[in-house]
Amino acid sequence: MVAISDEKSVTSQSGNQVPSTREGIQFPVKSMLAGHSRGPAPTSKLRDDQVKEAFAAAEFAMTTLPLNRFLTINWERAGIANAAEATRLFLKLASDFCRTHGSELAYLWTLEHTERVGVHAHIMMHVPHELGARFGQRQRGWFKRVGGRSAKGNLKTKHVGHSSRAYLHRDRDGGAFAKDHRSVAEYILKCCSFEVKRELGFQRQTHSGAVAGQRYGRSQNLGPKTRRSFAEQSSSRRST
Repeated sequence: MVAISDEKSVTSQSGNQVPSTREGIQFPVKSMLAGHSRGPAPTSKLRDDQVKEAFAAAEFAMTTLPLNRFLTINWERAGIANAAEATRLFLKLASDFCRTHGSELAYLWTLEHTERVGVHAHIMMHVPHELGARFGQRQRGWFKRVGGRSAKGNLKTKHVGHSSRAYLHRDRDGGAFAKDHRSVAEYILKCCSFEVKRELGFQRQTHSGAVAGQRYGRSQNLGPKTRRSFAEQSSSRRST
């Protein structure tokens, strides 16, 4: 990347110092291409507590910020070795975009590894319908700024529900959006144990190839603290 004057430094979620410019964040692509020299042992599935937490977050999203957009990003095939860091930085750009337009991004993401495409990310996110077209136009730019070589075939977007507006009518569609929302959530959490699949009533379960390091994340607005606060407020309103 060509450096632009008036640079400042920000800190990524990994703790790395990342130079930013007037045109946005300039990410440490070299470190992401280098992969991991140390870290936790690779895993072939999500931990049970991660699956339960992610599924609780997805169910909560239905009441507040329905996850109406589904992305698959083939990081390894695009030349990125540190897929978790790339996913976090991609979502940082997406979150900043939504924030500057007066909105809030909500998301869940997992990593999987298959022989055909290597390590890839599945992301469910809430993007307001009115921002959908502009968000979609920006995605490829974010992908490249994170270091992806080519977005063609490596960045795929689908609606959750029959259209980008489906979530707006979820209270009167006979449960169609809720059914699709759950199905996509199950899909991105399918690398789980048989025990948690049975406990949560999932229709699918599998193990992926090895993934090193973090393989699951979510936005804070879907976390336990937010869910508890929402439940307390709802209970208070019902009692008055």
